[in-house]
Amino acid sequence: MKCVATFIRVKTKDFHIEKYHLKTPMANMHFHHAYELYFILTGARDYFIGDQFFKVEAGELAIVPSDALHRTAGKGATRFLVYFTPEFLEHYFTKPICDLLTSSLKPAVFHPSPENRVRLTELMSSLLREYEQIQKEKTAERGSEIAFLLSDLLRLIAKLPNAAEQNENPDPRNARIVKYINENYSEITSVDDVAKQFFMSKYYFCKLFRKNMGIPLFTYINTIKIQHACSIMRGEKCNLTEIATRCGFNTSSYFCKVFKSVMGISPSEYRKWHTSL
Repeated sequence: MKCVATFIRVKTKDFHIEKYHLKTPMANMHFHHAYELYFILTGARDYFIGDQFFKVEAGELAIVPSDALHRTAGKGATRFLVYFTPEFLEHYFTKPICDLLTSSLKPAVFHPSPENRVRLTELMSSLLREYEQIQKEKTAERGSEIAFLLSDLLRLIAKLPNAAEQNENPDPRNARIVKYINENYSEITSVDDVAKQFFMSKYYFCKLFRKNMGIPLFTYINTIKIQHACSIMRGEKCNLTEIATRCGFNTSSYFCKVFKSVMGISPSEYRKWHTSL
């Protein structure tokens, strides 16, 4: 994962499915308010999800939870991609059912049996056909068909044994670094705060992180903070000063500046956009 990457929170549709051959690493490390399911048909891909690294090969299924920071890399793979927002499920099912359907959707890679691989392929192929028909007819009237096929898919995934282990990153320190940042983002005020934890000079530490992750360390730190700020704004009614403090920013003005650089919109615009979903 050494390509230069930037961060972006991607606005998604409520539901989308595609079958596509990936040839290059994903340019952006990003997060969005949707779950993603990647089912690899041929080839292999490397996944960074949250603070974990996975290698996903043909016949395996990768899960990216809603709002999880992630990126994929690798030489090439053909895969099904399914993504859907929590709101899509809530439109068709009660909250207890939605919670049950998404309870197993954590950062993971599943090794389905040959029989379950066939079933996964059948369900995703049916979803793709139904979705393409809806796009062709330009109507949402058949959305319930998508929802029920998706629920069948999620119930199948819930039964799959998760036997995958986290992939060993070329530099094992990398996983510890991102885990530390994810757990201590609110107390980090500078790159030095992190470098000292790993007994490295600031210069060497930044060089190491960028080499392994393809992105500047401070960009990663700020994006983790903004990711949590988005989570707070979605679930609580807090003023900007409180949010900035809880996410490790010294001032609300600097928080707003960083928020816009990461998200492309101001915090107030984000709130307005989210409430309109």
